[in-house]
Parts: sequence; structure tokens; C-alpha cells
Amino acid sequence: QAAVDALRDAPAAEAAVSELEQAKAVARLLLQRYGVLNRELFARERLAPGWPATFRALRLMELAGEVSAAEFVRGLALPQFAGAAAAARLAARPVGQSFWCGATAPVSPCGLGTDPAGAGPLPLPRRTPGNVLGFSDDRLVATSEGRGRRWRRDPQAPAAASRACIPALAALARPHGRVRVAEIDGAAAAGCPWLAQLAGSFRRSTAHRGEVELSLA
Repeated sequence: QAAVDALRDAPAAEAAVSELEQAKAVARLLLQRYGVLNRELFARERLAPGWPATFRALRLMELAGEVSAAEFVRGLALPQFAGAAAAARLAARPVGQSFWCGATAPVSPCGLGTDPAGAGPLPLPRRTPGNVLGFSDDRLVATSEGRGRRWRRDPQAPAAASRACIPALAALARPHGRVRVAEIDGAAAAGCPWLAQLAGSFRRSTAHRGEVELSLA
């Protein structure tokens, strides 16, 4: 009878193994794409199998040492998972590192309904092309909308905002050789000491009607 039961249950067991392997493949794909994976990021993709099956697969992968579970990014819901290599890089990253990303980048938190820096003072811009985010570590320190026309900075971290914004401004200027800034923290850009500081990284700065145009050449 045991042999008969085993034969009868074999298709179900094979289906369960198949679903587990599919869930592991999906988890590996998304970990490669995002670096860190949680339920919110998974929900962006709408992949099968769903989050419950993928979560079980991640837990088994954690037991096998393939992934780690920890709070890698403040403000993202727990649990969070990262591959071994990504977890090592996150643990070794230098303190005070600044970087920027576009609002539509895969790693961008825009559109998730969450603040990546906890209760930070800056609202996330819309997830549209031309909007950018500047970070210091995992703290959001600057945002820009309208391809560099409007900027907002974290008043508690002005130096970090500058470090994140200079490469972002240069990238926004690169397609046409220039970028026009109209507004900083709700005020006209012309005469803003912060923008004057950033302008030193450009070849030329021209003010006109409250706006400032920064040129690469």
C-alpha cells in the first residue's frame, strides 16, 4: 500500500519541487536586478509564483547560505534579502558615500509608497523620466524634477546633498551640454549660494530671469 500511495503522490511532489525551483529562479533574477529584495520590490514585477512561494524559496536559500536576511536599506519593509556578494558589498561600503539614481531606475524607491530614509524631510518625486534622487549612504538628501529644473535638499545634510548633486547635474546636462535650474528649495535659483558652489564644476554659468544655465562647454 505504501508503494501505491507513493506513486499516487508522485505528481504532486514533482509539482511542488518544480514550483520551488521556479521560485528560486525568480528570486535569483530579482536579486540580480535589485541587489536587495523584499515584498514591496517583488510586487513591482507581478511574477509567478507569487510572493508566498518566493518567500519560502528565499528562506531555504538563506539556510543554504545563498542569501542573507537583514535590514540592508532603512525604510524598506522587512524582511529584506540579499545575495551573499551584495550583502558583503553593503556591509563593506564606506560611511558617507554619496550617489544618485534616476527616479525610473530599478533600484529607485519612487512609486513604492515608502520613504527610503525613514522619516526624512524630502518627499519622493514621481516615478517619471527626468526626475532624480541623491543619496548619502541610504539617506535621501536631494531630489530633482523636470530634468534638473527644480531641486530640493535635506537642510540637515547640505554637504552630502552637494556631493550627490554634482554628478547628477552633470549627467542631466550631458545630452545637450547644459542644464537649466529654475528653482531650489522653492525659491528662484539665481543668487542661490549653493548653486554658485555647484557651478564651479561646470565650464560656464549664466543667469537669466531667475534661472541659471550650467554648461559643460
